[in-house]
Amino acid sequence: MYKITVTLTDMLSDIIRLKEVKRAGWVAKLHIADGESVADHSYSTAMIGMILSDMLELDSEKVIRMALLHDLAESEIGDIMPGRMPRAQKSKLEDVAFERIMSKLPSDSPRSAYTDIWREYCQNDTPESRLVHQVDSLDMALQAAAYERTKRTGHDVGEFISSADVVITDATIRDILEEIMQNRG
Repeated sequence: MYKITVTLTDMLSDIIRLKEVKRAGWVAKLHIADGESVADHSYSTAMIGMILSDMLELDSEKVIRMALLHDLAESEIGDIMPGRMPRAQKSKLEDVAFERIMSKLPSDSPRSAYTDIWREYCQNDTPESRLVHQVDSLDMALQAAAYERTKRTGHDVGEFISSADVVITDATIRDILEEIMQNRG
């Protein structure tokens, strides 16, 4: 019998795999096969989150960590577009995948801290988690506008910007979204 061991390298491979997971909406709805990856999205969400959390005097370290972790489960389950499965089913898949990924970290690592931050993001009931959810949508709107501006797609990106419009309630982030909407086309 062979002993199967899970190493830190296995977990790090999950992170690297995010570079290969394409954002499903760009592929399915805008037919952009070479569009951004989940890793691209997570990075820009973290950068935007850092800037806005500093401006809003929130816990920027927590926001950055949350933004970097928020889609990690997609390295196992892929990027599932809203409406493709019931929200509860998607949440369960994400929970199981995230726990499996975290279990690959050494027991003396801060994996429980990462899990706590990710759960806080999922619960969406703190100023930092609400900010990351809104920045997640803002990033989507910015990317949609960039695809439209650079003519990467011949399809209407309005659905993506409208989706962000529903989620974004913070006045500062709304101002940015309003500017995106005004500068379209």
